[in-house]
Amino acid sequence: MWYRTLTVAVVAATLSGAHAAAPAHAEPSANTVTIGLRPGATAADTVRDLDATPGVRVIDSDATPQLDAVTVTVTGDAARALAGNPDVSYVEPTPTASALLTPNDPVYSEQWGTKIVKAPAAWNVTTGSPDVTVAVVDTGVTAVSDIAGRVLPGYDFVNDDADPTDDNGHGTLAATVIAAAGDNDTGLAGICWTCRILPVKVLGADGSGGHDDIAEGIVYAVDHGADIINLSLGGQDGSTILSEAVTYAAGHGVVVIAAAGNEGVTTPVYPAAYPKAIAVAGSTETDGRFDWSNYNGSWVDVAAPGDNPAQADDGDYYWFTGTSSAAPVVAGVAALGLSARTGVTAAQVRAAIEAAAHPVGSWVSYGRVDAEATIKALTSAPTIAWTAPATSSTPRRGKITVSATAAGAARVDLIRAGKVIGTDTRAPWSFTVDSAGLTGTHTLTLRATGPAGDTRSTSRSLLFDNTAPTISKVKVSKTRTTVTITPTVRDTTGLKQVKAVITARSKKYTLSSSKSPWKMKWKPSGRRGTFPVTVTATDKAGNTRTYKTKFKI
Repeated sequence: MWYRTLTVAVVAATLSGAHAAAPAHAEPSANTVTIGLRPGATAADTVRDLDATPGVRVIDSDATPQLDAVTVTVTGDAARALAGNPDVSYVEPTPTASALLTPNDPVYSEQWGTKIVKAPAAWNVTTGSPDVTVAVVDTGVTAVSDIAGRVLPGYDFVNDDADPTDDNGHGTLAATVIAAAGDNDTGLAGICWTCRILPVKVLGADGSGGHDDIAEGIVYAVDHGADIINLSLGGQDGSTILSEAVTYAAGHGVVVIAAAGNEGVTTPVYPAAYPKAIAVAGSTETDGRFDWSNYNGSWVDVAAPGDNPAQADDGDYYWFTGTSSAAPVVAGVAALGLSARTGVTAAQVRAAIEAAAHPVGSWVSYGRVDAEATIKALTSAPTIAWTAPATSSTPRRGKITVSATAAGAARVDLIRAGKVIGTDTRAPWSFTVDSAGLTGTHTLTLRATGPAGDTRSTSRSLLFDNTAPTISKVKVSKTRTTVTITPTVRDTTGLKQVKAVITARSKKYTLSSSKSPWKMKWKPSGRRGTFPVTVTATDKAGNTRTYKTKFKI
């Protein structure tokens, strides 16, 4: 890490080594949803059909024709009632919005990172909870003014005592990025204003420490009630004891967040590169990568702003730069997530952070952390809407692509006949379905599951035809100048075209018809002899059948 005063240029340094229930007869509750309409559909017809559905009552409706949408207030499940309706492109809850909370802290105007990750919108839902504890496993933490009263007793594994006071400054900077009190007209606004900090000192005054102390510190944090562990430390050497400590934390339901390192390389850094940790790179104001940030889409999970104001152990405010600063942003977002909904698990918080990340490129696996979208993913059901196949009436055969948009989803399942036939865990949500053996109408359901387990589904009945047409006979009638070929052809979903290829010596003559009774005429122009003819019928799904015969003139 490195830090500088708010008015001084960046001084570069390196993070290397191990461093730095309702009454029985109650009226059903009303809810408001917005319905997207496909071209040609009308709001009036859709609302009427919805109101006619058993168990659903439309209380009010308001159409926005310019956006092909209608908002309805209903009792009952509108999404279920409209599932499979070909006139409907989406059904989603209608959220509310309010003016964003703007903290009055003097340093807040400098905090571009909180705005990039949409923390103000998340603060409209929650500013944190004292029931959420973030362990800062670092150089210690000094209880400076912006986190005063929320720093718990901890431990110093460097000096083996119960005084984890910061003698370097690094741990306090990380703690204030996470949890500086906001909107108190003092200092800065951290990400989680009311969460508590558990200080665990594992690095000495020089910013370094052994994996044995770090591992002990992680276990201590888990055993003393930490919900989240922030590890703004790391090096390119891994160890069994450090790996097992991270696994111990994750296995006990703790979110582990670690800095990816500041060498500007793709080489793994530990503990960030351990799969049980969320590895964090440093991003810029324009969602690019700081050139000093390590990166690699195979082991770096998310990015976060890597240059943030923070309060140091001397009480002053500095720019805190590096992945050591980015990781605490993610730790703060995780703390907001645990505060936003009771009973949310560490795995669900991680899934929400990853699913809600804003794409920034392949240098990280998921994207830049988004606080607002993370909270929404944990507190709201995801949306789900078909994108392909675009129509349901066209017969299909063989392998087809089914795809959807699904905001806020951590997983999308494709279901047929009550069985999951495909699962996707990352956008773009797409499936390849082999329809071999299917003929007739079959219902496919797309089910989106949010990080907290909320689900929303949409269904579509598709017409399949994997059976070729039948050609029972081919009638050939002749006059002096014309040969008429009339095949008897049938198909379950309808024929597209019938062709006949007549071979006359070395030449082939192709005839075709696109409508019943499929008569095709050929003028032999004086030719005599026996002529082979191949009739091919193609149905609307693309299946074909051939029939060979011959005739004599």
